Amino acid sequence: MRGILPGKGGSRTRTGRVPRRSLAVETVLAAGIALALAACGDLSLVDSLYREAPGVLRFSPADPVIAVGVDLTLSVMGGIAPYSIVSGAVTPLDDHTWEFPATSAGNFPLQVSDGAGKTVETLVTVYSGGEPALNVTEVTLPEGVGWTFMVTGGTLPYDWELDGLFQPEGAAPNASYDFLPAPQGTYVVEVLDFAGVSQAAIVTVAPSGVGVDVLSITPLSAVVMPGGTVAFTAFGGDGNYSFSATGGSIDNANPATYVAPGAVGTYAVNVADGSGPPGVSAAVVVTATGTLPVLSPGSVTVSALDDEVQFSASGGSPSSYTFSTNKPALGSIDPVTGLYRQLAAGNVVVTVEDAVGLKDNTLVKWNP
Repeated sequence: MRGILPGKGGSRTRTGRVPRRSLAVETVLAAGIALALAACGDLSLVDSLYREAPGVLRFSPADPVIAVGVDLTLSVMGGIAPYSIVSGAVTPLDDHTWEFPATSAGNFPLQVSDGAGKTVETLVTVYSGGEPALNVTEVTLPEGVGWTFMVTGGTLPYDWELDGLFQPEGAAPNASYDFLPAPQGTYVVEVLDFAGVSQAAIVTVAPSGVGVDVLSITPLSAVVMPGGTVAFTAFGGDGNYSFSATGGSIDNANPATYVAPGAVGTYAVNVADGSGPPGVSAAVVVTATGTLPVLSPGSVTVSALDDEVQFSASGGSPSSYTFSTNKPALGSIDPVTGLYRQLAAGNVVVTVEDAVGLKDNTLVKWNP
């Protein structure tokens, strides 16, 4: 399967997710007016009230995908308050927020109505059996160089997207994707398994710096599970790179694929070139035991500015989780609570890092 540069992919719509926002007293009063007007048959005035409402009636997130054993916080936004759950096994937390207990795998429909009698539905997908895992979740490429992403785990088959654009499928189960050479910039590659669980990778394309800059290596440090993979890239120098490692294995491509050893420890990755005097640059890899942290929800779409999604994490080293995004100007997240808010149009990668530095990524898709 070949990759497609941004703007050249197919289009595919996935259902959105939405947010949490406080209810205004005026909106609550409007509900009583709306019900009275509807009872009198004055639907034009009801429509007028809806035009003043804070957006369309919707769940936040909509059609979420979560793992068994994870409690999901669902909010309702827009429309005319008050809201009431028509169907679905949820526990109220306040006047617009409910908790859904994911006790078993399956598809669970929920329906909510607002103060004027309008309804909206969502489908909660609860999966078991783990999430898909990419060979790397970040890679920096010199201009003119591509990279092949590989995925394992989760539920087969897989779909791929590049900056939100669906990529034509290869042979089932579609377990690899070729990111083709691209202009300088930052790109997001996303894989979704059959259950809709998402994993995202950030691709940064930068000038090679060969013959201009001093030799350097990126990243300078990484934390992985034993046997995990890191992509190390050399820039600058004379371009005749030679990679080596004190533990594990590494090839001599650029980027070079490093595979950590099975033992826990701290290891060095070095790159040298033939410039005079010979240049050397080094990075550090730490291997950690345990399990990888897992973000929830596992697939997220937002449809309006100021939409919020409550993220949580499980697994890994849970003494502390730190949440972050790759584009804070587009989407911000509280580093401690995991509450995400969409600030501007665009896709945003959300990352959780556990106490030892292991990470999990997912993509918040912008689909107004």
